[in-house]
Amino acid sequence: MKYCFAILIFSILFYSCETNQDVLKEKIMPLSFEGIVYEKFLDSNDRMTPKVSLMVGNVCPIYAYDAWDYIQIGDSLSKPAGSLKHTIYRKGSLPVSFYPKMDGKEVR
Repeated sequence: MKYCFAILIFSILFYSCETNQDVLKEKIMPLSFEGIVYEKFLDSNDRMTPKVSLMVGNVCPIYAYDAWDYIQIGDSLSKPAGSLKHTIYRKGSLPVSFYPKMDGKEVR
């Protein structure tokens, strides 16, 4: 009986993680933005989600903390609609691409 209960709990947790990744994909996939970063902040109205403001007026969520740490004011950031790939352009450096993360794993 304990074995069945453990399998049930594991199945529920596994399913909920997959569902969260699907929700993240649905949320990010249609977004399209391109611009120069002029502000980085944690949005207290959105569960402290890391976000950047672009000079063109967009506010973009960054669902990868290591990428958010890497982004600097003055960098260019782009993400085409229909893709999860974000690209950071910095003067004097090669472009750096990243994908959103959930539970420490890249969501592609």
